[in-house]
Amino acid sequence: MQRVGLGIGLATLALAPVGAGATGHSALAMLAFAGVFFLANAVIRPGAVRLDDLGATALQLVTASAFAALLVGFGQTLRALVQIEAQVALGGWVILAAWGAVLARLVWRRSMGDSATQNAETALRVIHETGPKLRGKKKERPAHLKPVPDSAPAKDDPAPKTVTPFRPDPALAGALQRLNELPENGATDAELARALATVSGSAPLGSVFAALSTRAPNTERDRRALVLHTTDPWVAERRNGKHEPASAFEVVVAAADAVALNDFATRSFALLDELPETRIDMPAVARLLEIADQIEGDLETESELLVALAHKIEDLALEAEHDHDG
Repeated sequence: MQRVGLGIGLATLALAPVGAGATGHSALAMLAFAGVFFLANAVIRPGAVRLDDLGATALQLVTASAFAALLVGFGQTLRALVQIEAQVALGGWVILAAWGAVLARLVWRRSMGDSATQNAETALRVIHETGPKLRGKKKERPAHLKPVPDSAPAKDDPAPKTVTPFRPDPALAGALQRLNELPENGATDAELARALATVSGSAPLGSVFAALSTRAPNTERDRRALVLHTTDPWVAERRNGKHEPASAFEVVVAAADAVALNDFATRSFALLDELPETRIDMPAVARLLEIADQIEGDLETESELLVALAHKIEDLALEAEHDHDG
């Protein structure tokens, strides 16, 4: 639904100058729409328009003007070909374009600095309310989200080396028993958090991550434990730069675990609110959008959460770039 709303908003924004040209307005109408396009870019993508960089601002204005002129010209051509006689005031088309920009902004979950996106964040929390409900029933594996098969050795490759099984720190092995006591499916966040508190305090965090990663392919419980561990602010701050949340995401995707995927998206979103610097540990934006696209038909809620997370990471990267340049 988010993509549909965004598409409607952007389509309205683009069709308004076409309508202006088709209802008899001259090429000068493009000036009004160039202004709307420029402002829409600033509103929809905060940080993209930087008035302190006159060269970049001038380029954006030229681009907006060229796009507006193209669309108005297309509308004029359409009027001539179809013999459209209708007349509509230019102000109406400008207002329509502005409303398209507003709709796109409301749907596009960007940085959390204004009331429009506050509403979007509230909507995200409402979506998250469905998370616990998912744990009450087992979902079918989406057709497009399939486990990643192990790579087979090429024919010319030498015989595979013997892999030594991972053996956790003895103290950690004892703590992991707390996780084993929980059900393999349907454990609550509180139960997992209590078990993880024991695990995280029993060995170095690197060893904890290795142990949880080794267990994660086995059960939903262990995948969610890995997600909760890597997205915990206390852990993430101390492991910043290790890319452990991104690794946890790939484990969840490989297992096609919808419940753990929901956990990952919502907890990562909250983590980035608290510790923006952990964006460097998250999956690449392109990867999040790729998986969101794959599961959109089967898991619409999780797909929208991944899109929201991708936008959040993109926002933080823009803000970091702007702060660096400033």
